[in-house]
Amino acid sequence: MEAMSDDASKFDPRFDPAFQRGYDGPVQPSVRRRPRVDSPPEPIGLPPQYSAVERPVLADPTSDLFRREDARQRADRASLESTNFEDEEDAAPSGRNPFLIILAMIGVLLILGSVALLMNMDQIMQRASQSNSQYNYNLMLVLQFGTPMLITLGLATLIGVLFVYAVRWKGSA
Repeated sequence: MEAMSDDASKFDPRFDPAFQRGYDGPVQPSVRRRPRVDSPPEPIGLPPQYSAVERPVLADPTSDLFRREDARQRADRASLESTNFEDEEDAAPSGRNPFLIILAMIGVLLILGSVALLMNMDQIMQRASQSNSQYNYNLMLVLQFGTPMLITLGLATLIGVLFVYAVRWKGSA
């Protein structure tokens, strides 16, 4: 067990008489205070042998030594320089995004499937009550609490698809 104080006497302040039963005397602090410092110490610098060291000068990366290009790199640079990027920024992508279409279909299927399950819930409950199986009861609970979540998930998916189309839409402003 480590001592509770950091001073050299290894005195545990819990055993101070002021904290013992029946002590009626004046409470005196048992912790030693650090001496007051008038001014902060001088900052420590580098040792003298390191202060006069010159830093090496790195080679210029644009020098001819580093400009060895092969024909493929020159062709790539020429094709990039001849490309007009201003036209590509304004041009809208052609066609529709198939991932957004699939997401919209998934959202619609989630909503329609959940509504169909909710509409047939009474028939499912009757079948579950006829058999005393624990599996049917658990399936009923999952359907009862899961279908509203699936409807919410389908609506959130459709709202997300609408948001993506709204962000990409360029109105006639």
